[in-house]
Amino acid sequence: MAPATSLIVGVLALQGGFQEHVHLLRKASAQLSTAGSGTFPAVEVIEVRTADQLSRCDALVIPGGESTTISLIATQTGLMAPLKDFVKVARKPGGQELIGGLAVRVRRNHFGRQIESFISDLDLPFLAADGPAAAPQAPPNGGPGEDHGGHAGDIIAVRQGNILGMSFHPELTPDERIHAWWLKQVVEAAEKR
Repeated sequence: MAPATSLIVGVLALQGGFQEHVHLLRKASAQLSTAGSGTFPAVEVIEVRTADQLSRCDALVIPGGESTTISLIATQTGLMAPLKDFVKVARKPGGQELIGGLAVRVRRNHFGRQIESFISDLDLPFLAADGPAAAPQAPPNGGPGEDHGGHAGDIIAVRQGNILGMSFHPELTPDERIHAWWLKQVVEAAEKR
């Protein structure tokens, strides 16, 4: 397969920490393009609010948070069906249960209510060292799939095929390593198409 020369990564911009994801994706892309041999493709990060914007994307991040609000807005704007289709065509969305794609069970508010949010170092085997992540209202994942990390015995990241789901908020810290790792996965998947 030919190496990808450019990619468009969308961030669903209906609600939640989408601006933070955009910032960290751009930071990670810049870091990856200057590291090593300079063969990392150009990555354009766009905010996605319409089906037309979604259709341009090679990959998608769906911010966590108020899934009910996101679902309502996506349905009202006609974006829900295109989001479900995006997941089905084997692109690399961030994953939310309301859209499908991940065969997992989650327990809402497992770590407590939003006021009980915390930041903790997480053991994520795909990163070189532990790093901080915010866990507001994070439900632990359970069910089939490849366990991609944990916190105090709870599965907090899972990957099934090309879909990655996390029950924490990497966008709420300045650490771009998770976004950089994810961009590398997007590039690898694009090169296999």
